[in-house]
Amino acid sequence: MTGPTPGPSETGALYVASDGSTMWFSAQPAAVMAAKVPVAPGAVVQVDVAEPDRVVAWTAGARAGSHLVPSADPLPPVGLHEFPAPARLPAHWARLGLVHGVRRWLPQPVAEDTLIVDLALAAADAGLHDEALARFDLASATLIRLAEECLAGELPAVMRPQLTAAASTAAELLSGTPDGDELAELADDLSIPGVATPPPELPVLFGGRREGDGLSVDSYRVDPKLAPARILRWNGAEVPEVLVGGVDGSTVVYVTLAADVLATDREVVDLRLSVVDRRTGLVLATYRMGRSGDRPGELTVALPDSHPGVETSLHIHSAGVVPDFRYSTVGGHLVTADRWLVDAWSLSRLRTAGGWAASDEERHGWYQAQDAFEDLAGLPQVIGFGDAPWLAGVRWAAGTPTADDAHGRLRAVSDMREAMAVRSGAPELGPLLAEYEFVATADNPDGPFTDPAGSTFEDE
Repeated sequence: MTGPTPGPSETGALYVASDGSTMWFSAQPAAVMAAKVPVAPGAVVQVDVAEPDRVVAWTAGARAGSHLVPSADPLPPVGLHEFPAPARLPAHWARLGLVHGVRRWLPQPVAEDTLIVDLALAAADAGLHDEALARFDLASATLIRLAEECLAGELPAVMRPQLTAAASTAAELLSGTPDGDELAELADDLSIPGVATPPPELPVLFGGRREGDGLSVDSYRVDPKLAPARILRWNGAEVPEVLVGGVDGSTVVYVTLAADVLATDREVVDLRLSVVDRRTGLVLATYRMGRSGDRPGELTVALPDSHPGVETSLHIHSAGVVPDFRYSTVGGHLVTADRWLVDAWSLSRLRTAGGWAASDEERHGWYQAQDAFEDLAGLPQVIGFGDAPWLAGVRWAAGTPTADDAHGRLRAVSDMREAMAVRSGAPELGPLLAEYEFVATADNPDGPFTDPAGSTFEDE
């Protein structure tokens, strides 16, 4: 007698390599994006950023050991096998996964130094004391600043519990140092309840689009999987970051950096532009982005017309990694869906930090992602790993989802939104210090969110 068939979130595909290392992919991949969380030497789990206690993939070396990564005893033969999903992560590990997810995927320019404080506190709560010590040592000045600004009423009182926990944990880890002593005093001061402050006004998170001074002849949207979040200015899922103009007979590509990002920052220096043959996926040329002479917040590169008769696409990506360019029609739909998902997810997190109701713009993002998946389901299918449901995660990783996989992703997004509503008060899912700080200090000269087309979405 057989039991019930496992649901997509309860099973997945285990790949066993010849050296004994393993990889596992959930049959229900991340609804939004996956965040990587190192859990032990040689072992990494990936979690859904919207449900960070749900493991969607993991990798483990032959000798890696972690209670968070299931082991098969005996190990199956080399190849792909159906394998059950691991248990949900404990709350502290889920919180660490969330911080890693916000740091990797949130497109709005939250402060990196405050994210280091968030990472330090989450690492300490997860029992990673060496990592917590290193991060608190790096970010102690930032933590002191945040605590002082909160005590002075410059940051909202809702940050006090997290700041108290961070300051007291850092004081213990940095005991005997000047910063440790100062943080111990600040932790005592923060433990006294502060006066509740009203939520800030709903900020303008998207700036206006620059059209290249009338020179724009083409534009491209950056694949969020290829470039670090918060490096380039984000004006919403629909607005291309890459503008192409003709200057003196040459083709010039422009991208604008996010606020407070410098052209000399390492991640900016590592940005590259690749020209890809849209038919074959062949990389025809790769260029280093350079600073614009008259616009310090802009990167440019001049492209020679060396590929006549070839339909090409442009891709911004980081150097030092092998980029997976999504150049095909299917790839374009996947990029569109991912941009809308990141957009809607980021707005949902920031409006929670600000204490606002869901906006039309956030709902618009979820619906647009749904449309992209429905379009994807109607495209011709390329099946390279078999069509078994438990292989869905492998097909997504390879960029070859089937129509059933697209419909499954739609269900995953719907399930995730329901779970977010039910679990909205769970501490491990709550706003980070960096998110609170961003919404409390965001510039708000013009009122509510403004969409790129010019219409205004009023907060409800």
